[in-house]
Amino acid sequence: MTHEHDELASVVRSALADWAPGGSRWVSDPGPGDPERLAAWTVLAGDLQLAGLTVPESAGGAGDLSDALVVATELGRALLHSPFVASTVRAAAVLSGAGGQDALLGRIAAGEATVVVADATLEDGEGLSGDLGRVVSAGDADAIIVPVSTADGLGLRLVETAASGVAVTRSASVDPGWPEDRVMLDGAPSRPVPTAADVAAVLSSARSAALLAYSAEAVGAASAALDQAVAYAKQRVQFGEPIGSFQAVQHAAADMFVRVETAGALSRESALALGRPGVADEALAATTYLYCTEAALAVAGQAIQLQGGIGFTWEHSTHRCFKRVAALRSMPATPGPQRERLLVAIGGGELA
Repeated sequence: MTHEHDELASVVRSALADWAPGGSRWVSDPGPGDPERLAAWTVLAGDLQLAGLTVPESAGGAGDLSDALVVATELGRALLHSPFVASTVRAAAVLSGAGGQDALLGRIAAGEATVVVADATLEDGEGLSGDLGRVVSAGDADAIIVPVSTADGLGLRLVETAASGVAVTRSASVDPGWPEDRVMLDGAPSRPVPTAADVAAVLSSARSAALLAYSAEAVGAASAALDQAVAYAKQRVQFGEPIGSFQAVQHAAADMFVRVETAGALSRESALALGRPGVADEALAATTYLYCTEAALAVAGQAIQLQGGIGFTWEHSTHRCFKRVAALRSMPATPGPQRERLLVAIGGGELA
């Protein structure tokens, strides 16, 4: 990480301290419209002006994907459910890639609008109908970008979540702190998103960026679990000695540290490589996502074991780190499709 990234991480971590586990404003199971969680997003988007990190400067943004991954890592560390990745990373990438959407991008950058992207594709029309399935952070969004099938191929339309015919249902997931939002449209009014580029390529690039951001969040959650396990090992006494002095515990902690550092480095380097000539973006993002989430899941699980089982109780937050990684491992798509993308890339000689 650069010095600037270290400074950014420190600022975000300090700002989120009250909302992190053990903080005075932490809410373990936020409900729809939870005021504390919304207050945290106001701090990030308003006070720190981080909602425009990946938005082009012409639309009022500043920063790049590597900066966004620093923020995503701290969000994972704080176990804070926010629309940062869905809006600032993914939706902004779609809109900037499509071109001609500076006004909406400006509102995202200013923290005045939250926009998310659906994975499902519907038939084109002013009134859209169909099941969009799971749409990450739809419950926090002002609008949803919906891919549509047109006579010329693939297009994009924008649906306001407050419009008639839009039903957003929030349900619990494996992590109660990260609920699932499912969206059903029934004749919902929409407007076209002007595109000056290949829509499929734009959507693919945005999905790849989001995968890297979710990878960084998983690394942050794993890092928090590691810190909790190390602190416990220093305090817990067995046979008259802190368990951290036992070689087996030291080796386990060292292995966890290596996994976290390696995963973090991979996510950062992948962010720098994304979009470069000769780089297979989808394969790169899928590889990073699979490795980072798998490593993070292993670290969080080991952290529970090192704490003698107390880590999986509701009185302790380590199990929430494990659950957050498990939830992130299925967003915005399950590992299966990512493995399929790797197989396609290998078969096509992209990774030869």
